Amino acid sequence: MKKIIYLLTTALLITQSFASRTLLIPRSVSTDATTELSLNFYQDLHKRHEHALSWSITAAPFYQASAQSEKIAQYLLPFNSAYLEVREDGLGNVGSPWLYLVAQEGKHFDSLVCMTPKFEKWGALFRLNFNLDGIAKGLWLNATITPLQAINKLNLCEMQRGAQGAISGYQSVMQALNNYGTQFWCTKTKKGGLDDIQVKIGYTHKPIKHFTVQEYIVGILPTSPREKAYYFFEPMVGSGGHGGIGFGLSGGADIRNNTTSRWSWLYDAKYWYLFKRNQPRAFDLINGDWSRYLLGAFQEVPELGFPLLPLLVRCASVCPGSQLSLWQALHYAHEHWHAEFGTCFWLRTQETIGLSNVYFGTLGIYDILGMRLGIATSASTATIDQTSGSRNSVQSDTIFKTLNDGSINCCSAAQPAAYTFKLFGALGYELTDHQFPAIVGLGGFYEFSNDAAALNQWGISLRGIVNF
Repeated sequence: MKKIIYLLTTALLITQSFASRTLLIPRSVSTDATTELSLNFYQDLHKRHEHALSWSITAAPFYQASAQSEKIAQYLLPFNSAYLEVREDGLGNVGSPWLYLVAQEGKHFDSLVCMTPKFEKWGALFRLNFNLDGIAKGLWLNATITPLQAINKLNLCEMQRGAQGAISGYQSVMQALNNYGTQFWCTKTKKGGLDDIQVKIGYTHKPIKHFTVQEYIVGILPTSPREKAYYFFEPMVGSGGHGGIGFGLSGGADIRNNTTSRWSWLYDAKYWYLFKRNQPRAFDLINGDWSRYLLGAFQEVPELGFPLLPLLVRCASVCPGSQLSLWQALHYAHEHWHAEFGTCFWLRTQETIGLSNVYFGTLGIYDILGMRLGIATSASTATIDQTSGSRNSVQSDTIFKTLNDGSINCCSAAQPAAYTFKLFGALGYELTDHQFPAIVGLGGFYEFSNDAAALNQWGISLRGIVNF
């Protein structure tokens, strides 16, 4: 296990990048150890019926939401900015001519777009746990099924500080960005579905008194819908439909035990690997952040510019790779009351992206400076913040240079390496005056993320656990 942690951490440091990305995928709910195990795991270890077939069911309605909108904005927008400053004079972080935003002669387009992005998830986690001691002592099986709805909000606000655009349909930044026919900018988008199903099969034993160990194999069944690259800041359910397999080690120890109360330490270490699958993704060029919003032109008609974005939404082979979760909790049980608090560390490696059959023909980057001077060729080194006739001007090529398969930046569409640290707590009450013992409870968490991943979030959930 130490070797796996070392290798994953090394890969994380090597691939870490603060460049903007074209897609944000929050972590799956079904594979989240905190959502799955809070209050449940204590029941698994202490409510087993030896030499019998028994089972329990957990229903946990939940709500989760992102915590720091500024970090999400910096993740999505160019040059680590929390806003878009679209200017015609080249002094903003986006040059307006790339978006067809050109003011009347003698004036300059100047607009500021502020956004406070937020992602939310609400749904219910259902966990079925089967004690199979009647088949083989210590054998168990469980499955986690999570229907949910994901909601992404951009919370946009545009303030025009200069002249409006003079081209019909391109008077404002929002009009321009929504005229590309793909990657639509919507104030609020939703996606519902079934998160990937997690299935575990394992074996429980007690090497010493008051100490329990479980070894298990975990499988991820790909039931979540994959992304479509149809919206900017697209909502996600699960991991995008990637199947996976892994293994884990869990258990607990009774720290202090008397007739009315018990202190227990619980732990779970899980590693899993998600397999590759073809998905549509939007890509930037190697020209830097937001280069997908540059204009293109064919060598035969270099004076005619058109958006490159529809040509940079391509089907790619996506492999999420490895993920690791380290969960621990301190559980206190006193008569009918249960309290639990703990931590969870989660790590994932950067996705690997593969593209095939990339062919641009005679397509290059539109030369907005050369067009202004009447000698358009191409502008192969152009960046989105540049414009024409300013201190930050596009550099024209001496001869027309076409795009090729090396012009696409595959990392721009890959989820970066990420790690998070979560604090959580839960409180429950056990109902024993019935044929089937049950627990009702309430839990919550706050999750801290590395800046490049923008996954800070918080959540609350209700829990109902019934043992049969």
